[in-house]
Amino acid sequence: MSMTERVDGDHFELPTDAVELLRQVRPGDRQRFIDEVTEALAVAADTKDFAQLQLVLAAWAATIRLQRQPDYEGMIRRMRRRERGVPVDPDELQNHRG
Repeated sequence: MSMTERVDGDHFELPTDAVELLRQVRPGDRQRFIDEVTEALAVAADTKDFAQLQLVLAAWAATIRLQRQPDYEGMIRRMRRRERGVPVDPDELQNHRG
């Protein structure tokens, strides 16, 4: 699952499973996905450089992979608590590691 480097401005490659992953964008994320892809396509249309589109699609594929992990929602809740400065109980973390 490696992303290859961009080759010139008019060519890009994504991980082999990217197309299948991108079909799985969650309904609540679809508008943001469409907006980001549309913006990247506009850049490509103006510059003939697809680097931004490659970055957007690769980031969404990685996001979807992450969302498919067990206890993704719990992980997000713990991260948000940490951002707010609420301590996370070490036993809670141990329980989610298996």
